[in-house]
Amino acid sequence: MVLLVELWLLMRHDIARWAQETRGMLKPLYRLLSVGYKFPANAEAKTVMDSRTKKLLSIFGIIGIPIALGVHGGTGAIFAVVKARPGWYSAIFPLIFIVSALVSGGGLLLFLRAFMAPNPREDRVILPALAKLTGGFLLFDVLLLSLEFLVGLYGAIPEHQHVFHLMLFGPFWYIFWILQLGIGTVLPLLLIFYRGDKAGTFRLGLAGLCIFLGVFGVRLNIVIPALAVPVLPGFDHAFNSARLAALYVPNWIEWLSSFGVIGAAALLTNFAMHYLPMRENQPVPNR
Repeated sequence: MVLLVELWLLMRHDIARWAQETRGMLKPLYRLLSVGYKFPANAEAKTVMDSRTKKLLSIFGIIGIPIALGVHGGTGAIFAVVKARPGWYSAIFPLIFIVSALVSGGGLLLFLRAFMAPNPREDRVILPALAKLTGGFLLFDVLLLSLEFLVGLYGAIPEHQHVFHLMLFGPFWYIFWILQLGIGTVLPLLLIFYRGDKAGTFRLGLAGLCIFLGVFGVRLNIVIPALAVPVLPGFDHAFNSARLAALYVPNWIEWLSSFGVIGAAALLTNFAMHYLPMRENQPVPNR
């Protein structure tokens, strides 16, 4: 809700202008989205409203910081307090979720800005700075992952080691080595930092896409291996039934449902980027 309010504040001038100027089928939509806001009558009134908008954005931005930390850190805390699952029972789990959110969010912004809403004049400044910031968060995320492995393996706790063994050498080994480490970590770091002064829009956008895809591997490795280790040793072999198996593999209905959710979000995003004012003083759509 905070993000929606911030987006509306940034777009309200142009949405109100489009509600006045457009003659197409989208005119009722722009009237609805303007929420009664009227386009300023003159430049002086617009300057006053721009000043108010900046103040409101600062307020909502400050409000959004603890909310974002609470959402992601709270999700990590839900995992961290499950004492029956040693793979999750860690004090740094909330921090891991916060840093992973910063990494995936930065990667998605890189991808969208580079391929969906390019602006060559500004991208030379914005994209390299965003890429380096995202790369820094990614390195910090790798450090946290290394600490998790170091403590778990050095502590020689069987349940911990079993989780890491499934993650590294189990049925989903390719998710960790190829998707999470290869595509989601090593490749984007090379794209961002190797001769970074020569990195162009396509290269940085590709790095963002790789990071975003790698996050799917991170989430799978967080959830499935930890749940695949039975709480009672040998319980997964006590009954011979596929419905009682400890290791979970998504079926085709679940895969298609997941792709459907992602596809629906992509369609809504594409619609918004075509029919909402993504830039200031953007011309009215033709329809």
